[in-house]
Amino acid sequence: MLNLTFSVADLPFSRRLSYISVTADGDCLRIHKQMRTYADGADKTHDFRLTPTVDGNPAPFGVTAIAGLLTVAAGAGKLEFTFDGADILRVRGHGCAFEHEDTDLFTVRQIADGEWAIWESSEPEPREFRPFDECVAETQRDFAEWYALYADVEPQYLDMKKRCVYMIWICEIGARGKLTEPAILYTKPTEQACFSWHQVYHAMAMRDPAAASRTLMNLFGCQDAFGELPDLADDRYINITATKPPFHGFGLVYLLERLDFTRAQLEHMYGGLSKLYTFWTTLRDTDNDGVPQYNHGCESGNDFSAAFKQGVPVETPDIIAYVALLAEGLGKIASRLGNAEESRDWQSKSDRLILALTTEFWTGERFIARLSGSHEPVVYDELEAYMPLMLGSRLPAAIVDRLARDLSDPTLYYTTHGLRAEPKNAAPAWIFGFGQVKILPGLYDAGQRELAVRLLRGFVDYGDTHTPAFLFVEPSADGVEVGGIAGFTELSALSAAMWLDCAAYLNEVGDLV
Repeated sequence: MLNLTFSVADLPFSRRLSYISVTADGDCLRIHKQMRTYADGADKTHDFRLTPTVDGNPAPFGVTAIAGLLTVAAGAGKLEFTFDGADILRVRGHGCAFEHEDTDLFTVRQIADGEWAIWESSEPEPREFRPFDECVAETQRDFAEWYALYADVEPQYLDMKKRCVYMIWICEIGARGKLTEPAILYTKPTEQACFSWHQVYHAMAMRDPAAASRTLMNLFGCQDAFGELPDLADDRYINITATKPPFHGFGLVYLLERLDFTRAQLEHMYGGLSKLYTFWTTLRDTDNDGVPQYNHGCESGNDFSAAFKQGVPVETPDIIAYVALLAEGLGKIASRLGNAEESRDWQSKSDRLILALTTEFWTGERFIARLSGSHEPVVYDELEAYMPLMLGSRLPAAIVDRLARDLSDPTLYYTTHGLRAEPKNAAPAWIFGFGQVKILPGLYDAGQRELAVRLLRGFVDYGDTHTPAFLFVEPSADGVEVGGIAGFTELSALSAAMWLDCAAYLNEVGDLV
């Protein structure tokens, strides 16, 4: 068994494929059901209180959690929780029982003396229940097998790697309803959504070809007839108000350099990803200039970036880089499938996009965006304008050197914990995992190795000693940390994946400078 102990005050107790999770809340536990709140129009309570009791009286308790087994000690008694498969929460009492709120979300049933089962009321009643200890062993085995899918990190980061892999493991929910395949939530228990481009960060952290290709493509069952992917999906809703950038191209090229996929896996990826390319180069090129565009301020992944300040649709340097890498990745698949002519055609498409990027969007000092149609320039100062560095050595050396000058400048974007989202003195001084995952490998590939490794090390170290967060605010000069945004500063499945991506890449290149 993997040695992982955690507090349910920090991480929920759950397991892979389950829609159920457990957290501690003062004098009770809360049993949660993953349900969407956005589309319901208002936040709703999708949980119920369960209070440990001794001799019929509520009892103070302490909690010990490991992957697969949650132990609640109350007085001389205890309750143990585990999962019987993905759909049933099992409880075993030793001199301890519980009382709970009435709920129509769950069925709570005593199945033996001192043993209970809890499942979603909307699900069919189980036909049988396995021995409790067998359930514990199976759940722990599943976690160990999931952990084995992930890339190596340096030894000093192994404890945080376990926490991050655990968080991702519990956030993969099973296929049902609108979800045709298991997919990974942003987090548990407060977020139901599986975001399409988040799945790429998860795939990049894996080193098993079957798991990586499945994860990369797990929301393509929601791809529409035009090739567009939804922003997010869950078992009940598909949200296509906005989409997200085709980060899949970046992830595909990254994985193709590291993994040997089977022909069936390559063909599966080729089908959905080629449709995604067609969407971005046809329906998202309304002025027919050969350059893709965003139509909504939330579509770049950096919601309401300053690149949108003059309106939409807007052609930005980052979307060009994404689509160029998507074409290159499709060319690499075509080559592995033995289609040399298709491979050359895809590479030509990629080259044309990069040429447009470096000749029409580069001023000699910076990348700019432009409005689609009028081509009115949009100048913006934020890390988003540096995203073409994800192209690495595909960019001219002069452009890389100029951009690297800004990224190494502490008065602009450089910090000892990674790259700021905006130049120094912009408030607040946010550091996102997104930028580190995309820009730092590109910097390294383009020859800026010492800078890339220094930034990687700072970002990974900070996450290891604090929490790998979706974002964090740069500590002040005297080391005092300041608050961030609730919901984004704790460990989530996404922040875990971004940290793992950086830690794995650091393990590959850290001793090569």
